[in-house]
Amino acid sequence: MNYEAFRTELGELLRSRNPSKIVTINQNIKNNDVILYGLSMREQDEHISCNIYLESFYDDFVEGRSLESIVNKIEQDVQEHICDIEYDIVQKVNEFDFVKDKIIYKLINTEYNHEFLKDVPHRDWMNLSIIYKIDLGEYGDHTASINVTNNLLKIWNTTEEELFALAKVNTPKRRKLCIKGLFYVVENMISNFSDTEINESFINECRQRCEDMLVVTNEVMIEGAVSILYEETLEELKQRIGNRFYVIPSSVHEMLVIGEEDREGMKLFINEMIKDVNDSKVAYIEILSNNAYFYNGEEFEMIQ
Repeated sequence: MNYEAFRTELGELLRSRNPSKIVTINQNIKNNDVILYGLSMREQDEHISCNIYLESFYDDFVEGRSLESIVNKIEQDVQEHICDIEYDIVQKVNEFDFVKDKIIYKLINTEYNHEFLKDVPHRDWMNLSIIYKIDLGEYGDHTASINVTNNLLKIWNTTEEELFALAKVNTPKRRKLCIKGLFYVVENMISNFSDTEINESFINECRQRCEDMLVVTNEVMIEGAVSILYEETLEELKQRIGNRFYVIPSSVHEMLVIGEEDREGMKLFINEMIKDVNDSKVAYIEILSNNAYFYNGEEFEMIQ
């Protein structure tokens, strides 16, 4: 059974088992124009519901999991993850005064998001695009946000320029800057393994390799690559590693920063290295760029 047939049969089975509910399966364009299919299930008198994405369920089906078991799991997930966002809050996103202090921005790849960018206000930054979101805060164990679309821009009767001005102020407040040494991040990952799996020599090697690299993100480490645009980020980086430095796009969630000193030769191979890592280690939906950037003390430039 192919994925399309799987979605159709899954929807029909859920509708037959839940006749009082409205079951829909919608196509969603995510980062880098990745298309995911989200299933929602709600009562007739409910106004909102949360998406449950079906790709992982199809993978389970291909590996032998029964359709009935998948349906049981989806029904359980719907019950456990009833959307916490109040309906009146969702309705208020049409009111510009309500969202003004909630507008934040995010960096995405321009070339990879050709379709997505048709429907959202944005501006260029190097080979990337700045887009805007409404940050609705934390709900349960996740953060909730809504993409700002061209339609919302018309409803608000405002401009992209105003969105940028608001996001420039709001984002550092709502997604606070976090700059840490790369080894600190790696060490936290290592701590999840037992002592028998990771020996001291490996830890020391990681410490040496990561010694001069910084991770720029936000406190929640979600869509934190845009933190490189904060004014306070530049000031802190200048204090820690000097006025000139390389910026490596690790993913949409963070940037890696390394000082220029004794690394002029990096320009010869750094983009090839980034592409190799993106191709082999980074999920396509999280790739930010295959190009590094250089801050020359006054402005950013892209390394070609």
